Amino acid sequence: MEFTQDPSVGVIIPVKDGARFIDQALASLKAQTHPVQQVVVVDDGSSDETMEKVKAWQHILPVVTLSNSKARGIWAARKQGIEVLETDTVLQLDADDFVLPEHVAKMLQLYREAPGLVSPVQFFWNEQYGLRESEPVKWKLPGNGTPLLQQIVIQNYVSVGAMYSRELYLSVGGYRETTFAQDWDLWIRLIAAGAPFAKADHPSYAYRVSKQSYSGAIDRNFTDLEVLDRFINETTATDGRAAAKLGVVQRMGVEYIQRLQDATCSKVHDVTQRLKALDIVPIEAPRVGLDPDLGDVIAVKDSRGAERLVIFEAGTDEVVLAGTQQEDRFEVTAIHNPDLRMLFAEDHWLGVMRGNRAPRI
Repeated sequence: MEFTQDPSVGVIIPVKDGARFIDQALASLKAQTHPVQQVVVVDDGSSDETMEKVKAWQHILPVVTLSNSKARGIWAARKQGIEVLETDTVLQLDADDFVLPEHVAKMLQLYREAPGLVSPVQFFWNEQYGLRESEPVKWKLPGNGTPLLQQIVIQNYVSVGAMYSRELYLSVGGYRETTFAQDWDLWIRLIAAGAPFAKADHPSYAYRVSKQSYSGAIDRNFTDLEVLDRFINETTATDGRAAAKLGVVQRMGVEYIQRLQDATCSKVHDVTQRLKALDIVPIEAPRVGLDPDLGDVIAVKDSRGAERLVIFEAGTDEVVLAGTQQEDRFEVTAIHNPDLRMLFAEDHWLGVMRGNRAPRI
């Protein structure tokens, strides 16, 4: 797609009790080298002076305000804001974050090249440690050579602060209710609909990190499964469904076998012999299931007492995925496509700012 002029940019800012930070977010938009055409701030039931501060910006920025008497949640507030946008693109900004001056220009440059979905790269920041460049764990995603849809259902590679086509957003049904990960659910549907994708090569979005910004009470595996199961039930893309199931397996581990009916693996390939070829010696009868998209699924306790899960391509000795159940997660030890392996490493500074680890000296 060629543009005769720059696509117009509309910014969506959901906020609840954000009086402490909202001025900084709006000031960062005013400081952009490329101006935005519309800013929609959705007050989601604030009890502080958030909206008084926002309205003071209406003679400085093209700000539109919406207010909810009761909180509806961040995804619902974003959806509400997008409904009144009149711009070509949607640019997300959380009320306690801010963007560097070249952010909009950089995102637009990438959008012109890939007019669908654009992901920024983040700095992490808080008052104690300031701006810290995130380590490139998520920067490595997506990998090259594997379709984007197959990778997005393994792990969300789109960062907070994305830009996307408003028209395409509407065509896939926009935000919809899930327990968590509403953004990821949207990105999956945009990519499945064929949205071109681009990712920035340097950080321009400052993501505020605090203990309050991350809820340890949320079981992310459970909420991720809700998104993945919904996609699996809706999609007609065979490769996408198989990849999504690998995403489920890497979250559930050996418990995945409980989803499958007992089955007899290929008569040609004995289960025990197939496991021995991987140096796995069962100490009890393996549990066997057949997944029509993945193949023969075998859960077993080995001679060391470790719980193992192995998936073979149906009727062959080719390993699709193998792994060991750890106390806190499922560790993949082999996978047929490295692009479909989940990355678990937490960024060092993200852990520091959340109070989970000491800073490096």
